[in-house]
Amino acid sequence: MSESITAPVSGGSSIPLPQPGKYLLYCYSIIVIGDIPGYQDKYQKKIIFIFELPHTKAVFNEAKGEQPFVVHRMFTLSMHKQSHLRPFLSNWIGAPIEDKDAEGFEITGMINKAAHANIIHGMTKTTNKTFLDIHQIGPAFGEQNLPPRHNPKIIWTWNSAFDPAKFLSIPLWIRNDMIKSKEFANLGIPIPVGEGEFYNQQTMKVERMKIEDQAQVQVQQAAQPSVQPPVQSPVQQQPQGQVPVQQVQTQPQAQPQPQQPAQQPPVQQGGQPANDPGWVIPD
Repeated sequence: MSESITAPVSGGSSIPLPQPGKYLLYCYSIIVIGDIPGYQDKYQKKIIFIFELPHTKAVFNEAKGEQPFVVHRMFTLSMHKQSHLRPFLSNWIGAPIEDKDAEGFEITGMINKAAHANIIHGMTKTTNKTFLDIHQIGPAFGEQNLPPRHNPKIIWTWNSAFDPAKFLSIPLWIRNDMIKSKEFANLGIPIPVGEGEFYNQQTMKVERMKIEDQAQVQVQQAAQPSVQPPVQSPVQQQPQGQVPVQQVQTQPQAQPQPQQPAQQPPVQQGGQPANDPGWVIPD
């Protein structure tokens, strides 16, 4: 009997995950999720890096054909020497990031960079589902004739005007963390939903609706325009352990919290060798 590991996908089928080992990665998304509640409801600013595996593909959706597997890592946005982010970036560029360079390190400069990584299998604590995880990462020196990147680049920093279309291009599971952030609350706008999505006030999440339920949900939304949480309404009772977006939105609009720029530290000198064409991914 095969010892392959499979993961469920939509439609009831399953697709084997790549076996643990060394893989080439492309970084195509760097997203500042924002200041979100974590352990004991303490707020921390989070950032996520999303990579695709250009040589490792499967058919997840018949209409889209083969697509690369993806893997991500999330960090607290801190370049302190004892943080997890700083050694991750140091290993990725193949050089230590010294204290004098850490605060000015331009994190968004890592978009569209390749990497070699040891991929392992992790397991979620609540659902016991297996997923791909990055155990170690390093520069992709020596790689040449790389295939084009499959996924579009996304950089989100909260430092520019809110772009609804760009926001909706971010994976839903990440957006569901972003709408809990202080940065989103400071915007004072309804929660955007895309085609085939609706905001569930009970779960405090954006959820995808089944095709057969779309018409019914749309009618419900039209009949109850308050489905989007109002900025100044009091917080209703929420499921234990969840922090509602409205908790931050109840501040008077006349005195909004100033939006804090994400400290995004020019890529360290030497981080992008000009003589190594494999370091930058072709579009």
